[in-house]
Amino acid sequence: MEFCSLRNYKFDRESTIEQLALILKDWGSNMRKLDGTDYKEGVIETIWNTTEALLQEKFYTDFGRKFDPFKDVAFLSARRAQDTKRKELQRLPEKQKVSSTALSYEEHHKTCKQWNDETPVGLQMKFYHISSVELAWRGGEAASCLVDYFDEELDNKGSPTGRIKYNSIFSKTCQGGSQPCAVTKWLVTNSEHPALCPVRLFRKLLSRRGTNITTNRLFLAANRYWKQGSNTNWYKNSPIGVDAISKWTKNSAENIGLDTKKDKISNHSNRATPVSQLIKAGVGE
Repeated sequence: MEFCSLRNYKFDRESTIEQLALILKDWGSNMRKLDGTDYKEGVIETIWNTTEALLQEKFYTDFGRKFDPFKDVAFLSARRAQDTKRKELQRLPEKQKVSSTALSYEEHHKTCKQWNDETPVGLQMKFYHISSVELAWRGGEAASCLVDYFDEELDNKGSPTGRIKYNSIFSKTCQGGSQPCAVTKWLVTNSEHPALCPVRLFRKLLSRRGTNITTNRLFLAANRYWKQGSNTNWYKNSPIGVDAISKWTKNSAENIGLDTKKDKISNHSNRATPVSQLIKAGVGE
């Protein structure tokens, strides 16, 4: 291994656990390609895990020595060095692991504006595209979203403040205490562009759920007997399936002319969009 040769590192029977830990720590902090450039963030962990496994196997096979660099306390600083390296690369857009392509501000704006919120399908689609970016939803989060996850904020006089809390801890069936439930997100009134205001759209979406709705799922199948001008019974008491929702972002992107075959655009793009914008703006963890 060239890295070890340059630093005169040796692996033999006399190598102590402490020495091996220091070597791995150095490798975790300084692993690079042969041309001196950094790997992409997603590659770092794979290389690190492979290195640890090979080292563990070598010392057991050649010298009959057992240790676990994945769990042993002696290797804790080495594992932390790799984590730090990976997080540094996460701040560089060109080194990020890309699971889905982020949309630009203009592209996201177009995907929202194409939908007419005076129709059952259009209302849900517009709210979905706006809220999924505002709340940085993960790929499948919309499909499992419940009405109870939202809670309108009130001031001391009981009047709406114009903000809506979002957190799965608000669910009646949620067992509190888990880490994912520890962070509250917000939908905020968009006074500059009322047509794209998530608070207005959420209130409208709830008002169009008729007395026939007993499910707590947010996104429902449209009532095919709905008529233009009707303000009630826009939806059936039937949640939209996961497979259908998983195609919403891709289909909307295709509608505005984006090449979804060239760029991987999926529901997770809605999370990648704000994350990418924050990173480019210099906002860290």
